[in-house]
Amino acid sequence: MSDWLKVFAPATVANVGPGYDVLGLALDSPGDWVEAMRTEQRGVQIVEITGDDGRLPRVAALNCAGVSARLVQEKIDPAAGVALKVHKGMPIGSGLGSSSASSVAAAWATNLALGGALSKVDVLDACRAGEKLATGAPHADNVLPSLIGGITLIRSYEPFDYLELPTPLELRFAIVSPELEIKTADARKILPERVPMEDVVRNLGNVAALVAALYEGRLDLFGRALDDFVVVPYRSRLIQRYDDVHAAAMDAGALGCSISGSGPAMFAACTEETAEVVAAALVDGFQRSGIGAKSFIAGINTRGVRLVDEVE
Repeated sequence: MSDWLKVFAPATVANVGPGYDVLGLALDSPGDWVEAMRTEQRGVQIVEITGDDGRLPRVAALNCAGVSARLVQEKIDPAAGVALKVHKGMPIGSGLGSSSASSVAAAWATNLALGGALSKVDVLDACRAGEKLATGAPHADNVLPSLIGGITLIRSYEPFDYLELPTPLELRFAIVSPELEIKTADARKILPERVPMEDVVRNLGNVAALVAALYEGRLDLFGRALDDFVVVPYRSRLIQRYDDVHAAAMDAGALGCSISGSGPAMFAACTEETAEVVAAALVDGFQRSGIGAKSFIAGINTRGVRLVDEVE
């Protein structure tokens, strides 16, 4: 037997405007914590979950954290046993990569509890499997940045190939979480099977401009490149007052604004000087129609998942 250890995995902004399923970035807060301890009982057991209001299954095979942890455990030592405690630090269905953070934290905690033989890249597939259970698709635009930190670009899913993009540390994000819930699976169903070629062309230009902006350190260009013409026009229908809230953020000085992941959270890219004003404008935009909302300001997490401490 060994002592409990605790791991933190950050929340993420997936898609980052026009980069549907390929762009993602890690936030320095919030995130999920998972505690792990090696046990004599073979397999993975979830012994505690907090912060979920009793909504998440405790059966490991039915929980994204349990699925990712089990795959890591089997890869390291099929005969080993691991107990997990999952502590949710963000709402379920928030659009901030809740399931990804749990999957990543559980996978990494399991790896460390069993000796730490695997690298972060080694556990990526296990994390994606957890994400598939939660959302219906093994996309990695949340999982990858939560795992390794920073801003990531997935060039190809098959074979899997990715890039770590330059991270402007002065960039801030004002995040608003309205009192709405959107399931990722539902947000995917609303997307059309076909989109106009002209919209695809506009998105290609913005993805290229966004990457160029990061390499050149041009925050103004980064903000302009956040506009999306393929996904946001459809997903925004699930977020009441989206257009008004977006306009409020831009009027308050945001560099750019879009949906975080599948929503309902929205993010606005800002400078440090404008972040608080923009965050207030985002909240006010929802509250004007009676929708409760909370905001926070975050920078970019460049470390990804990490060991926090050991728990006696």
